[in-house]
Amino acid sequence: MAAQSSIEWTDSTFNPWVGCTKIKRPGNKPSACDFCYAEKWAKRSGMVTWGNHPRRRTTESYWRGPLNWNSRAPDFHRTFGRRRRAALGPLGTIEVGGKTPDWIIIGGESGVSADFARPTRPEWVRDVIAECRQHNVAPFLKQWGSYSNNPLVVENGLTIKEAMQEDPPVNGKGGGKLDDQIWREFPRKLIVDGTKRPASSKHKVRKRELMFS
Repeated sequence: MAAQSSIEWTDSTFNPWVGCTKIKRPGNKPSACDFCYAEKWAKRSGMVTWGNHPRRRTTESYWRGPLNWNSRAPDFHRTFGRRRRAALGPLGTIEVGGKTPDWIIIGGESGVSADFARPTRPEWVRDVIAECRQHNVAPFLKQWGSYSNNPLVVENGLTIKEAMQEDPPVNGKGGGKLDDQIWREFPRKLIVDGTKRPASSKHKVRKRELMFS
């Protein structure tokens, strides 16, 4: 657990389990196990053997951290309501309908060689943001993952060096701009006349509060 995380959309992280059993899809098609960041962490730290090994639960003291966070959840729910979040990366087009999430986090794949990273197309992200607007969902574009995905390169024909000047890595790995702006919104719930109404808002809620469910 990182009590002070550098991840853009949260303050703290929690891993209830370590270890895994890797899977392969028929025909060696890409799977969620490809380029697993947790596997890289395990190899660096030596704390757990990764691959075809059983998972194990983290310690009791480690679990007490989120319990402290959750003790504040009732007050949060009364103020903002419950939250549903979806994280997408890399992504294709999606449909946001029915029981919509309150927050969509979008991100291109990173942490692997550019030759292996799966693409994230600018038009996919525009489609997701358009659906977010239609359903009053807050979009959060974390990063492009690689400048080979960045619309300044893909659509505007800039070199990677030029794109890095206009959309520097401080905006996210591979940059983070789309159509000349940063898309990093946080959700909130409005209570009007006793009725909860969803609303998207930029930075209206502290990040840690958004982790409760």
